[in-house]
Amino acid sequence: MVCLDQGSDSVENDFDIALALPNIINKVKQAERDGIQAVINYCMTDLGSQEAREFAAIPVIGPAEASFHYAALLAHKFSILGVIQKDLVFYHRLLKRYNLLDRVASIPILDIPVLDLLAGAPGVLDTCLQSSIKAIQEDGAAAIILGFAGMPKSLNALQGKLKDQGYDIPVINPTFTTLRFAECLIDLDLSYRQ
Repeated sequence: MVCLDQGSDSVENDFDIALALPNIINKVKQAERDGIQAVINYCMTDLGSQEAREFAAIPVIGPAEASFHYAALLAHKFSILGVIQKDLVFYHRLLKRYNLLDRVASIPILDIPVLDLLAGAPGVLDTCLQSSIKAIQEDGAAAIILGFAGMPKSLNALQGKLKDQGYDIPVINPTFTTLRFAECLIDLDLSYRQ
């Protein structure tokens, strides 16, 4: 695991992306030179994943792309629990890029700043539970995606809490799904260029 040498503490706009992009590409190039078999970009904006693929043969995977595709495999409609209002721009761009816009039931916004979320702000699990139930009941969501990569451990309980409420649907954790996606590509010996 490596961190960027430059950039913002959290990605909340296109300027933050522009600051990080050159460093991401350099990190991916270095990873490939070091014999790394895949790179996971640990940000739900999939920040630089597509751009970095132009410079490396190893898989470069963004958590949004992996999570959206897992959700599309598991459910006819899914909802994404967004962090802040500005995230809607990123989600819509990515859903359009991955041709999955028509599979989204809703994108409820938790309205908890990213850094507060990472710090384990109180009430996050309850907020996610209520937003998920509303997305299921009102929007027809058949799967829930946690719309942020660095989430508190308390959210691992969300799927069980939903089941306790009578909603036995998948809750997709972007961190785990992206890791498994990368492992699968490595095990199958699949990459962009052979």
